[in-house]
Amino acid sequence: MAKVRKDMETQTPTGDFFEEEIVVPTEAPPSTSLYDLSGHYAYLQDSASDALSHVSNSWPNTQRCSAGVFSSLENQLATLIMLTLASRFMTLTYFIPDRLKQLVNACFAFYVFRIFCPNDIVFQASTAFCLLTVIYLTYSRYRQKGYLITVLAVSGIISLQWITSAKVFTQHRGLLMILAMKLSALAFDSQNIVHDPVLAFTYLFNPATVIFGPFVSYRDYVDSFRRKGGFWPEVENIWNAVYSLLMAGIWVLTSSCADTIIPNASQNQQAFNTAFSFRSSHYFISYLSQALAILAGYNLVVTRPLEVELPRSIGALVTSWNVPMHDYLKKYIYKKFITSGPFIAILATFGISSLLHGINAQFSLVLLTLGFNAYFEAQLRDSLARLLGNVDIGARSERYRKQNVISHGINFLFMLLNIHQLIYLGMPFVSKLQDTGYHWEHTLASWERYRYCGHIVIATQAILSFLLQFPANYRKWRR
Repeated sequence: MAKVRKDMETQTPTGDFFEEEIVVPTEAPPSTSLYDLSGHYAYLQDSASDALSHVSNSWPNTQRCSAGVFSSLENQLATLIMLTLASRFMTLTYFIPDRLKQLVNACFAFYVFRIFCPNDIVFQASTAFCLLTVIYLTYSRYRQKGYLITVLAVSGIISLQWITSAKVFTQHRGLLMILAMKLSALAFDSQNIVHDPVLAFTYLFNPATVIFGPFVSYRDYVDSFRRKGGFWPEVENIWNAVYSLLMAGIWVLTSSCADTIIPNASQNQQAFNTAFSFRSSHYFISYLSQALAILAGYNLVVTRPLEVELPRSIGALVTSWNVPMHDYLKKYIYKKFITSGPFIAILATFGISSLLHGINAQFSLVLLTLGFNAYFEAQLRDSLARLLGNVDIGARSERYRKQNVISHGINFLFMLLNIHQLIYLGMPFVSKLQDTGYHWEHTLASWERYRYCGHIVIATQAILSFLLQFPANYRKWRR
């Protein structure tokens, strides 16, 4: 099978994780149009009260729902795909000068950016800030400019949140996050490799990644822009992109139309439907951005749904949720602060991940909960691995290294707990609040309905981890 599809099945080291977003997609999927991608999903149909009548009428409703979804996406998706293909065709053309390619690329990106960023304040502020940053990075010799630009980019997001309405900010948040991550990465990398301001600016404004992402580094952009892979590799890329687009179509239908088929027969079923629809919306955006990136010459995987839906650990879930963003947080945030100690590095990673969404209490609460969950699960796993002498249980173990009944049983139990946590953390993200954002009271109320069962799981893991580690820590203290 194609290389990208094969990469989707590649396992990721489960101990290599940080407190980055997991229930919060970089861009969430549409309710009726791609313009709303930076908001959150919305159901297109209300579920019927009677399960039998609901099922009997589900097929016509699904037809209407799917027709509405694809008709709303058709024109905008076609524009994105055509401009991405045109950009790639120019890249592969030898007789067009590189500078002309870059300028045309920037024009394509500005056209796309204007379509999806109709607000004048956001458009002008984003463009001006990116232009000034590129000029500064090209000529500045300041050694700490990576940290400076990261802080300024995050501050810019918060400033736009402050001066625009909640609805406008929510609609534009996704593309602002992508630009902020690119600016941060460019600033950290500019110490050695940024010598061409035009090329750096086209990295920020590239038609394939400027709206939906995914995040790519400046070096990867330069490599894809200059790569001449031949005819058959490009055909393979097109095939992989078509596959990703098909997967995106499946997930957007699942997110928007599944509620017309699956009735909310109980409170638990409703919670599952809400969380699953939210995750499906993220998979749609991930596969869409993956398709556009592949057409532009990148070889990457954005998400691994199977590892998210059936997570061995919270660490594996975090990594697989948004692979490029995980790579960004790992390389440009966590590793930059690790010299100050693991706690400071984790705190910085959590802080940047949260602030990339603006000032939002719900995102912070969810991310904080996720961070504690990941940390205490890893501690408990490592303690059990030492106690039982079985490394396959540990947080940093490769999956199924040992064919052991006990390890399989414990890993299966953790997988069930993580599925529960995935649903629990996704419950607050309901569609009716997508336009204005989520308040912390709504988040706590959503969890209170289920008696904070997810937090009880985390507390239990913390207590068990402490008890298992206490004898060793006590002996170490006595020395």
